[in-house]
Amino acid sequence: AMGTIQQYVQGLGHAARSNDGVMLSRMVSLRNDTPSGSASEITRHCGSLGGPIKQVASGHLLAAAQLAAGDVGAAFTQQIEIMKGMRRLLESKDKGQWLLKPLEVVVRDLRELAYRADDAAGRNDNTEAAMAEVREAFTNCLSDRNQDVTNTLKRGGLMLMSNLLSISFRLNNFAIVQSYIKMIESERMKEMFKNGRNGFSLADRVTYQYYLGRNAMFQADYTRANECLSYAFEHCHREAQHNKRLILVYLTPVKLRLGQIPTNALLQKYSLPQFVGISQAVRTGDLKQLKDELTTHQSFFVRWGIFMTLEKLRFIAYRNLFRRVFTIVVEPEAKPIVPLADLQTALNTLQERQVDVDEIECIVANLIHKKYIKGYISHSQRMLVLSKKDAFPLLKNVAAF
Repeated sequence: AMGTIQQYVQGLGHAARSNDGVMLSRMVSLRNDTPSGSASEITRHCGSLGGPIKQVASGHLLAAAQLAAGDVGAAFTQQIEIMKGMRRLLESKDKGQWLLKPLEVVVRDLRELAYRADDAAGRNDNTEAAMAEVREAFTNCLSDRNQDVTNTLKRGGLMLMSNLLSISFRLNNFAIVQSYIKMIESERMKEMFKNGRNGFSLADRVTYQYYLGRNAMFQADYTRANECLSYAFEHCHREAQHNKRLILVYLTPVKLRLGQIPTNALLQKYSLPQFVGISQAVRTGDLKQLKDELTTHQSFFVRWGIFMTLEKLRFIAYRNLFRRVFTIVVEPEAKPIVPLADLQTALNTLQERQVDVDEIECIVANLIHKKYIKGYISHSQRMLVLSKKDAFPLLKNVAAF
């Protein structure tokens, strides 16, 4: 516990005067205990502080009190005040990297309160207000002219960028942050991405790549999604099992789309049994199993926003099934021709709904159009005539659905 309000205010003032960012970050976190008191008591004690830190102290004490009383909306309003105080500190003569840790905590609490308040109200007003505040802080950090690499506020840019990306997903509007992505990846910020203690922290880079990868997945840019999410997974701290699992929820559909089947051991390690059957179905081309697995785990996939991506895997399953038929029906040196009736038989054994040859022709035409198969359909002969070379291109070379 923090003791009395007076002790809290004195401690916060000392942390600010001594540029102790670690202590300040603990004292402005809503996850930690905060002394309680009336609004008049808080105002009286905070009067001993001056400038932006007074705004931060009173805002935090009032936010904690409102939260304890169960008024999330009022707590969010106070958290906005803390953010304004933090932004004033970012523009003050005392600014420096010591402010980045407390800023990260304040932004995290701002985001969480906004989401909770909006969930209760059924709208996005608070989340939009939070985004405006984080955007201002992002501009503050990126426009810091301090040439001292060990103390530039630019180092906080990627942490704030990741928060902006999180909010944009929440608002389902990724377009609003595209210009900020360009700013963070501009030429003058390149140094910050390079390794070294003065660049962006590894944790910030992992979070950033995670959000970029998720966005690329939703844009159907699976190669880019694979790059970003793989980086996030490989560089995420090995003990951060929860975060690694979170990354895998999005990386697994991307890998499946690119023809890379995850091992059962990996899925079991990160408690993702929902993908075991789907992976098996895609690999073998078992359309019935794929449909059953999607139905069984639908609520999980919908909750994570990946159901539509997984549903599109049926094209990969068709491709893999027809490839298996091709290897059985066509001898190594023979002409690469497969009767559509053979594809029909294979498909009808692996799904409940029976299809006729016309529907098979339609499915094959679709796969050719999507470049999953190289060849053409001989309508009169009811045959699939395949390319002699690379009849089933590697999935990673097939750009989009």
